[in-house]
Amino acid sequence: MQKLFFLRGLVVVVTTLLFYSFIIFLYSSFVPSVGANNFRSWLPNALYIPGGRGYTLLRLKEAERVSDVDILFVGSSQVYRGFDVRIFESSGLKAFNLGTSAQTLFNTYYLLEEYLPTLNPEYIVLDLYWGVGKNDGVEPSIDIVSNSDLDENTLEMVFDLKNAPVYGTLFAACITRLRTPLHEIRQKEFKDARYIPGGFSESLITKNKLDPKKLGEIEPQNATLHDLQLEYLQKIIALCESRNKKLILVMTPVTKEYKRKVINYANYTNTIAKIAKENNIPYFDYNERKGLSLISSADFSDMNHLSQSGVEKFNGLFIYDLYTSGVLNPSLTLHKHKGPSQPSKSWQARKRQHTAVMRPSN
Repeated sequence: MQKLFFLRGLVVVVTTLLFYSFIIFLYSSFVPSVGANNFRSWLPNALYIPGGRGYTLLRLKEAERVSDVDILFVGSSQVYRGFDVRIFESSGLKAFNLGTSAQTLFNTYYLLEEYLPTLNPEYIVLDLYWGVGKNDGVEPSIDIVSNSDLDENTLEMVFDLKNAPVYGTLFAACITRLRTPLHEIRQKEFKDARYIPGGFSESLITKNKLDPKKLGEIEPQNATLHDLQLEYLQKIIALCESRNKKLILVMTPVTKEYKRKVINYANYTNTIAKIAKENNIPYFDYNERKGLSLISSADFSDMNHLSQSGVEKFNGLFIYDLYTSGVLNPSLTLHKHKGPSQPSKSWQARKRQHTAVMRPSN
């Protein structure tokens, strides 16, 4: 009796899903006013947002075509708005930025599983900004599912998260792409940012949107790492070790006003530093780095995202630190790919140039 009840229930569920899918497909195909971006207004739990502000659509499409980079950046918007691949290219490092909106360590792990084989970086830079450390991974998973091929790693990410809205996004993506395949979806354009090949999103804002008064009104907060994120940080460390990739941990800079409002900043960074030391991983904290002089009103576009002037200051010092700390392998053949962007100077000459030009003042 119980077995019969189970089978009948399964038939009902499958039939309902098939019927629902058929109705959605017909509706989206023959009603012109309904498209992929309007799903959320009429489909329960389906937040489907392809081509959104974070440029995830362009970035993941490009990631499928790029191979054999020297350095890969992963993390949230702090990353894709904070590491300009052009600056690293000018220093002889072929770079790709795989940051996505609100990307957590949970999401980073599955993105690395998917793209490491082709991007094949020697170095992986992982940002540990506390703003996403307490995130449950729902928002970034919706963003990734909305803008990527529904491959094995993406599906595994969805099923491991076990979240109804993310299931809804997956369902919406599957049905919508019967009508509009991923390669036909177009990226939206925005006035305050532009996508740079290599995954970077350049801010076109030249001054902070928050005035000193608003920056001073930031609420005090605690920095924490969700248990799920701690678990996946260890998985990322193990993955990098198994693939012989050199992991670098960073704390990207925020405005001094915001940093002061993080009550337990020292405890949080000490936790990260301890994990880094236990696993012999380099760790750089650019909220504590002497020599990085950032102006809140000009070098940031809000409380935690850098403007282009801030990006140039931060990236310059980070490259200097990579060279002078010995993190970069002197035997690394920069730009292993032949082409016009291949630097004419040797690694040692490039190191001397950075040491001379970018030495921070005391």
